[in-house]
Order: sequence, then C-alpha cells, then structure tokens
Amino acid sequence: MKLLILTIAAISLSSFTSLKAQTGSQLRRDLAVIDSIYKIDCDSGKDSQEEDDDQYAARMDTLQETTYRVAMRTFPAIDKNALKIDERKWLKRHKADSKEFVLDASQMISNGTHLSFVVNEHNTAFVRTRVLYLIDKLDLASLDKAYQDCLDSGELDKMCQATYEEQMDSLQKVVYNDADSEADYDQMMSLKASEDRWLKKRDRLFASMDRKLDQPEQEGDHIPDVEDFMPVFEKKAEFIKKRVLYLIGKIKN
Repeated sequence: MKLLILTIAAISLSSFTSLKAQTGSQLRRDLAVIDSIYKIDCDSGKDSQEEDDDQYAARMDTLQETTYRVAMRTFPAIDKNALKIDERKWLKRHKADSKEFVLDASQMISNGTHLSFVVNEHNTAFVRTRVLYLIDKLDLASLDKAYQDCLDSGELDKMCQATYEEQMDSLQKVVYNDADSEADYDQMMSLKASEDRWLKKRDRLFASMDRKLDQPEQEGDHIPDVEDFMPVFEKKAEFIKKRVLYLIGKIKN
C-alpha cells in the first residue's frame, strides 16, 4: 500500500514543474503531494532525516518558483509589475530572515547537526507560506477572470453573479484555513475572533439585502425577478472578496 502511495505521489510530482495549464487548484494539489511524500519518506526511514529534509526543501523551492512563474503568466498585465517587485522584496526578506534565524538558533543549539535540521525546517516553512500566499492569489485571479468571461458572454441565463458569489464564499473558507494553518497560537485565536465578528456582520448585511428584495416597500411596487437579484449577488461577492484579500494579507511573510 505504501509503495502504491509513493508511486502515485511520484507521478503527480513529476508534472508539477510544468507551467502548462497550471492553476491555483492544481498547484495546491502539488503542495499536498510534496507534503505527503515528505511524511512518507520520514516514516519509511529509508534515508536519513537530513536527506529527507533536503529533498523536501528542494521540492518546496521548485514549487515556489513554479507558482511565481504561473502567477506571472496568469495575472493581468496591470498586476504583473507589482508581483515582480513583491517577489524581489520577498526574496530579500527570506534571505534576511534565514540569516537572523541562524544567529538566534546558534546561540541556543550547540550541536551542528541539530542546528542544521532546525534551520532547514524554518527555511522550508518560510517558503511554504509563500507558496500558499501565491496559490491563494492565483485562485482569486482565476475566479475574477472566470466571472468577467461569464459577463462578457452576455448570456443572462448563466447567472454569473450568483455563481461568483458562491465561489467567492468557498474561496473565503479556503483562504481562512490557509491563514489559520500558518498562524501561531496567539495569531490563531485573534484570527478566529476576527472571523467570528466578520461572519456575524456578513449575515446581518446579507439578511438586510434579501429583505429589501423580498418585501416591496408598498403595494403595486415591482416584484423582484431573477435579474433583480444579480446586482445583490455581485455586492455580496465584493463584500466577501474584501475579506479574502484581508486573509491573503495575513498569510504573506
């Protein structure tokens, strides 16, 4: 069974460096594959822990580079220059963070092998956070593009706004889980409290929007039909999108 899992993982991993037809969802699966391979390698004991860590770090570095290239290919032209600048700044932060961590860790850990393990683990986690950040940005960009393509088609029966709102809501949950997974305990508690407040605000706002459509102000007023609901779905989606952007910002390192 373990051999089968390794074979499937290896097949999946072999394609993750390709830029062809890559999306945020595919890259998210690639990240899960890399994490799974690392766990399987560690559990198998076939190689030393150092070798497993080095392979995991190398795969994560490659995935980060791939995700950045996919983002550069996918993002609209207006956002590409900002992404280039952001990537250069992140690389500088990564280098400075690694140097600072080595200095701090070396004061507490005298064993060279253990120090190398701790530093490698920290650096790989730093890169993994960047991968998640870029994947979430890609998912949002893809969702916005799909929505615009739907609107441009001019087919009203597609209910573009309703689909956009539903998918944005799903993305918000995914990005929240990503931010939660990258947070320490204090950050996790703060994020949860923030999310609870936002959910209550969202529910009140959306209920108010729905009531205005469900209850015409006076007798003889226009009774809402499907087209009347579309702008409401769009407003709901934009409200959720602001939260998605906020949460993506929480992942950025």
